[in-house]
Amino acid sequence: MSIEFIKPNADGSDLKIGIVSARFNDWACDAMFASCYEELKAHGVKDENIVVTTVPGALEIPGALVMLYEGYPDLDALVAIGCVIRGETYHFELVANESSRGVTDFVTTEGISVANCILTVENEEQAKVRVQEKGADAARVALEMGNLRRFCGRRVMEITEKIMDSNHTGAKSPAKKRGGRSARRRSREFALQGVYQWLMSHTDPEAIDAAALEAEDFDKPIRLFTVNCSTASPKSFRLLRRATLLILTVK
Repeated sequence: MSIEFIKPNADGSDLKIGIVSARFNDWACDAMFASCYEELKAHGVKDENIVVTTVPGALEIPGALVMLYEGYPDLDALVAIGCVIRGETYHFELVANESSRGVTDFVTTEGISVANCILTVENEEQAKVRVQEKGADAARVALEMGNLRRFCGRRVMEITEKIMDSNHTGAKSPAKKRGGRSARRRSREFALQGVYQWLMSHTDPEAIDAAALEAEDFDKPIRLFTVNCSTASPKSFRLLRRATLLILTVK
């Protein structure tokens, strides 16, 4: 069996990108934003598919990422822009470390990539020679990771469709082959797959509902949960995803 290699893809013609930019050291942040924007446009991203907000400083970026993603759950990737320059106190280490940790925590919690364009330098001279490439590189990272997210979402859809087809044809599903797990257990798995489809590949919620209603041996409470997930408001979306993960751990 050969290795399956997923090729990098920086085509932005069908992606939606969110950008959070700090205003502190605005001369550097504005330059990185301009460079990032130009690179996004060069790779086909449309203006209507770019969402931008600004915050006072780098420490506010992680919280803004959360709020932006809650308000725009159809984003494919985000960019965090900031500039932290060392001063005479420990404040530099605090801002640099905590802003970076906050961005990383957001990525691991929410499952969406953030191109970290928070520049940390010793002085203004170092920043001036780095802002142009830093912004452009962040754009390329966002595009590649956004496309990878889309690709994996489509992969989940394909796997789900195969499971559904096997159920309709009367063949044994993978869940049954692995030791006879209950219909409720399979229903929980299907619920997660449905929400994951919606999150990763922007599947039409009505299509997810229809698949849930057609599934054989699909537990009614979990079916209702799936339908509720696919019609949820953005504010409740994150809680519903976490609840889906939680019910999967219940035997």
